[in-house]
Amino acid sequence: DLIRQCAARFPGGRMFFDLPPTIIKKVAPKGIRASKHYRVPPMPFSLSINQLRALVGTVPGLAAVHDVPMPPGRGFLFGKAFPSFWQFGPTKGLRGVYALLEFGPANAASR
Repeated sequence: DLIRQCAARFPGGRMFFDLPPTIIKKVAPKGIRASKHYRVPPMPFSLSINQLRALVGTVPGLAAVHDVPMPPGRGFLFGKAFPSFWQFGPTKGLRGVYALLEFGPANAASR
């Protein structure tokens, strides 16, 4: 509904956002304790990049979805290991998503 409303209100615009891995909403829908002092908040919503791409043609005004690669982090683990792991075929669909959505012109949003 948020994507639909943004497409209608901002024809020709773009929207960038990130989504947690789809597995998070299954294993920790009420949040998860990450450390003694921090609890990751509930994340009941997530979509894979393929689920987002499937919205093109079904959400009025949504013209395109682009998968934006996560920039490499620091050190071996975040700079090399994680990026390689998330690009591996079986795990690629489970990773979090950075997505850029493009909204079509005003006449496309009103169809």
